[in-house]
Amino acid sequence: MGARSFRYVHWPSFLCVYTDCGGAQVSAFTATDDLTQVAVGFANGAVTVIRGDLIHDRGTRQRIVHESDEPITGVELKAEDTLTTLFISTTARILKLVISGRGQGQPPRTVEDTGCGVGCMTVDSKTGDIVVARDDAIYHYNLEGRGPPSAYEASKVLVSVFQDYVAVVSPPSASSSPEGNMPRRAFGGPAGEETFFTLTLLQPDLRLIAHTQFALTHVVSIFQVWGDLYTLTQDGKVYRYHEKTLSQRLGMLYERDLYNLAIELAQKSGMDGHHQNVIFRKYGDFLYQKGSYDEAMTQYIKAIDSTEPSQVIRKFLDTQRIHNLIEYLEELHEHHKATADHTTLLLNCYAKLKDIEKLEKFIKSPGDLKFDLDTAISMCRQGGYYEQAAYLAKKHGENEMVVDILIEDSKAYGDALDFIWHLEPETVRPNNSPMDAAYDI
Repeated sequence: MGARSFRYVHWPSFLCVYTDCGGAQVSAFTATDDLTQVAVGFANGAVTVIRGDLIHDRGTRQRIVHESDEPITGVELKAEDTLTTLFISTTARILKLVISGRGQGQPPRTVEDTGCGVGCMTVDSKTGDIVVARDDAIYHYNLEGRGPPSAYEASKVLVSVFQDYVAVVSPPSASSSPEGNMPRRAFGGPAGEETFFTLTLLQPDLRLIAHTQFALTHVVSIFQVWGDLYTLTQDGKVYRYHEKTLSQRLGMLYERDLYNLAIELAQKSGMDGHHQNVIFRKYGDFLYQKGSYDEAMTQYIKAIDSTEPSQVIRKFLDTQRIHNLIEYLEELHEHHKATADHTTLLLNCYAKLKDIEKLEKFIKSPGDLKFDLDTAISMCRQGGYYEQAAYLAKKHGENEMVVDILIEDSKAYGDALDFIWHLEPETVRPNNSPMDAAYDI
């Protein structure tokens, strides 16, 4: 037989902890990442904390930190520097208790006078928030109190947080709220009558349902390992869920024309500006096809840094949407991406609308010159806007052109002489000019 090569795999460690609370049933369990602190909740309302070197079995200490008549439905530890806070959920309340650090030894404080079911409290490892699932919504808590909830109406028996998703399990009797109040369904799973246990992956930031999976038997556990999400059902089956690539998720949103969601997803995922501009352009094309020209132009302007201007200009020339065209051409000049042809087209648009106010605002805009000067002066002269042409020439030191405009176009001979009179002598007759030679000066 040929030799086999085996690859070393880092398997998760398993830990067995013994604790007792008068024979009461364990209803909740949690531990810190380094396994130096463990909290166990019991159905009789007690919570025990275990501390020590649990991994190397070098001794531990146990103590009951909370007792009440309300069954414990969840425990979660939040460790920050020297402060460790224990969050406790019962059937009637959410509590927090400092178990190490400043404030240790004080009685637990009530965070909210509403509890949750067993398995309906977890922690978001990315934010450190405590997440509680109730039938009306998903709630988030931190040391300061409760944050904004994420609406999702359905009965819930289990909750877990995986990356940016909140996974919830609903029993067969779960009933959905009206469609208008539900998150948007985007990445999979048809909406249908729920007759099975249902696993739903929510993406609260985008307010959408990313995935729905039906199971014939109860989902008893949700866990994550090796970068994927897993569920264990009552019949002993394990299901693995692997997130699609960003490109695949965006593609699914494009297919459903959910461009706003695609933009939010791209921004949340840290996609670079160039690739975001592709989405803006796609969204603009979609809105243009619908006839929503103003909204389409908003998207094209967002993508202006990586879009060939002629593609957009041609669209709005064909539809005679001159106001939209002006808006785009002005933005091209603001971004210093305009050519002489763009300046010509913009000034022609102003002339066609006889919009002198916009024309003056454009040529008198502060800051660096954003257009081709010769083109702008020439177009103003051709359009009969002699005053504006003379202003541009004067502002940029084109003195000969100022005189030419005043004499040839405006026939303002007195103004031309007055302009020349106020010029510096060197400007009117430069040194070594042909005039000097002719008169032997």
